[in-house]
Amino acid sequence: MTAPEFLQGTIIPDERILYSIAPRYLPPVPDVREAVIDALQNPAGSPPINERVRPGDQVLIIADDITRPTPQRQLIPPLLEVLGSCGIRDEDIEILIALGTHRPMTAAEIEDHFGPEVCRRIRISNHEFSEPQMVIAYGATSDGTPITVNRRLSESDFVIGLSSIVPHAQVGWGGGCKIVLPGVSGEQTVEAMHMMAARMPGYPRFAGQVENPVRDLIEEVALKAGLDFILNAVFNTRYEVIMTAAGHPVQAHRAGVQLARDVFIRDIPAPADIVISNAHPADLEYWQGLKPVTLASLGIKRGGIIILSGAFPDGVSQSHREIELYGSVGLKELDRLVEAGEISNGLCLGALYQHVLVREWAEVFCVSPGLSREQKEHLGFTHFETIAEALAAALKRKGPESKVGIIDQGGEVVPRVAAE
Repeated sequence: MTAPEFLQGTIIPDERILYSIAPRYLPPVPDVREAVIDALQNPAGSPPINERVRPGDQVLIIADDITRPTPQRQLIPPLLEVLGSCGIRDEDIEILIALGTHRPMTAAEIEDHFGPEVCRRIRISNHEFSEPQMVIAYGATSDGTPITVNRRLSESDFVIGLSSIVPHAQVGWGGGCKIVLPGVSGEQTVEAMHMMAARMPGYPRFAGQVENPVRDLIEEVALKAGLDFILNAVFNTRYEVIMTAAGHPVQAHRAGVQLARDVFIRDIPAPADIVISNAHPADLEYWQGLKPVTLASLGIKRGGIIILSGAFPDGVSQSHREIELYGSVGLKELDRLVEAGEISNGLCLGALYQHVLVREWAEVFCVSPGLSREQKEHLGFTHFETIAEALAAALKRKGPESKVGIIDQGGEVVPRVAAE
């Protein structure tokens, strides 16, 4: 069996390997520009763009940040072309970066992510979820959850969300209305979403399940805040666009999920004793790396060992110290800290519960140049310099009959036992 590139130099006997999975390769669209224009002209659940906007309208494009591999440089130029054909001037368009709770993008990162031409033509700004003047109230959801979202949505005539459709451990799938919540929502609403997810039975094992209460909350918030339209990409294992889905924020998203399932949900014969997961592309910081470690837990036996390999150049988290401060505690201790009021930030609690529940399921060996030995210990992980060293220790611990699972591009792959 040919080893993935991230395992080059690591020897694993074939008889030890239970499965080796990555996103399924499907051929890309012949021309991304044409695919975008076609999707905009033939949207799902919505009239085409030229029937939705008119000259003089203020158009807001909400686009995800560098923590997502959405090919914004390929998607935005044809979108601007179509908007221009509808009489929308560049000066009437703004791009709002959906940071969620991530750190702001730098000017250099913005130019690299969106391309020099788009940066020259269009006004681009970072969303900052904790900045009071940036968010306003948009009422409440049917269950009383307060809706606080970036004020630019209310100030715009037409709002378009640009992202990609990939699995997500907390809400089933990325893309669609998630560009608004948590993408450009305020602290109060983001906390409510994460706490709702953390308290649900089965959390954080929702990856690949498109219909769930958290997704319902996200969609209600986004639609009430004014998200009018989406343009989402589905890509293959080489990050080439294989589909563009455009139209109504819910209906177009579901259309894209149908194909995304074939790419990202991968059958395995059984859970492994040891899983080696390449955290890419979710390895800017460990806050993002929660995703690959959680997805890896879906493909491992309880009490197994996950070997998490990721760059994590931004460390544990640029914005949320709680994940490092409390990352090594057990579930009972975390519950006690919450009950005592020592941890009250709902956003961080959702992530902490996700992190701790994975650690309760499996032990984590961590190989990362971006995390120090001390940081790994604070997360409750065991430090190793190389995957080969971590694997040798795991094989020794689990015994001669233990089986290994391999997950490449682990931030996006959902292991599913074939019989399920």
